[in-house]
Amino acid sequence: MSKRPLSLQLRTALYTGLAISLGLALLVSMVQHSIRNHFAEQDSQELTLLATAIEAASTAVTEHTHLSHRLPLTAAGKQQLARALDQVMSNYHGLSVQLLWTQANQPEDALLYHAGNASWPDNLPMLKNGQVIHSAQLQEWNFEGRPYRGLVLTTRLFGTSVSLKMASDMSFHKRFLDQFRSTLWLIVLSIGSLTLIAVGFAIHQGLAPLRQLSEEIGQIGSDQLHQRLAEDHCPPELRPLIQSFNEMLERLEDGFERLSNYSADIAHELRTPLTNLITQTQVMLSQPRQLQEYEELIYSSLEEEERLARMVSDMLWLAKADNGQQAMTPVQVQLADELNELFEFFEALADDHQITLQLSGTAPDVLADRNMLRRAISNLLSNALRHTPAHRNIEVKLEQLQKNGVRYARLNVINPGKPIPTEHLPHLFERFYRADPSRQRQPGSLESNGLGLAISRSIIHLHQGWISVSSSQRETCFTVTLPACSNQPG
Repeated sequence: MSKRPLSLQLRTALYTGLAISLGLALLVSMVQHSIRNHFAEQDSQELTLLATAIEAASTAVTEHTHLSHRLPLTAAGKQQLARALDQVMSNYHGLSVQLLWTQANQPEDALLYHAGNASWPDNLPMLKNGQVIHSAQLQEWNFEGRPYRGLVLTTRLFGTSVSLKMASDMSFHKRFLDQFRSTLWLIVLSIGSLTLIAVGFAIHQGLAPLRQLSEEIGQIGSDQLHQRLAEDHCPPELRPLIQSFNEMLERLEDGFERLSNYSADIAHELRTPLTNLITQTQVMLSQPRQLQEYEELIYSSLEEEERLARMVSDMLWLAKADNGQQAMTPVQVQLADELNELFEFFEALADDHQITLQLSGTAPDVLADRNMLRRAISNLLSNALRHTPAHRNIEVKLEQLQKNGVRYARLNVINPGKPIPTEHLPHLFERFYRADPSRQRQPGSLESNGLGLAISRSIIHLHQGWISVSSSQRETCFTVTLPACSNQPG
């Protein structure tokens, strides 16, 4: 079972919510990272100031008490140093310090000064005196549940090398960051929720024209295909959709009208021969007749039945062609040879009407189903014979055409006669369409049931070609264009 697709509103809201969530999460991360970096820089600056102050205080003690080169210090010296450094440390809260003599023989002699509660790990980074302390050089660790950040600085005091261990208590920073993080996430969630609500409302309002358009479309039934959707009050994004829908309505309306006319034409075309059959039969049965009269009735009925059968066969052929079910057997065809054979077939009919058939020009061979192509051309010749006055000529011209690097064969069937009004030209290839509805069929004509030109168009389209018609005051010309054989030299 396939999953039901999400609605446009829900899909847009989800993607928008995802984008907003990612953006807010990135913002929170950047703000927290910036604050942590700020605290680290603050600690590095504070430790730098502390190291400078301790070095200055120790130097002052050395100069006033003459403690140079007298390490390890005596108890009195340590007390004087401790008092001086305690005064320094009173200005720095949350900092821990150890001052160690690196060359002491005994561990207890190494400690010069200690303040604060921190304990330093062994792998702290060590900087030399004069180096700038950066936040990236500080190391973080935990001692007795409290976070610290610090380093070791080597310097010279009392004329020898000493180590200055410094640490900053990060508990205040950690509490501030935890509270700030909670507050920031609360603000972000509130802003995100309000934004999603606003986005959902905006999407709902934004889709209102689409819902209205859907309602208007739903009200159009098969009997209202003449209606068109208005574009004036719709957003620009929906206008291409409305234009496409209106064009589809035009095609549907035209198709329904053609179908309705086609049904009416079928009924009319079938009614005439059926009425003739019924009338003739009723007349013959109204009273006793001679055998010869019955034979004439049977022959007349057979003619009408053959015309009915031919009409039904043509309709079935067109139905198959429209659905792509007509099988083709393409072979290489020389148009001039085919036309000469068709001229021989139509020669008797043309002589009866005192009409001459003429062939001129040359054209490349085409790849076509021979029987289908003959039928299409026969319909055009038959149509020309029906509309050409006596003592006139029907001319068939062959031409070669090249378009976009592709060669084509063109066949023009030109007959003199009454001009066809311009409004009828686009409809001549429709089924049962006649430019002159009052025109009667002429005996002996071929494909005179109103389907000949429609069949010709279907055949030409099956061969990837096209057919057109033009008419002037002097003559009418049907033009067939077919692709030339690809293996034929140019």
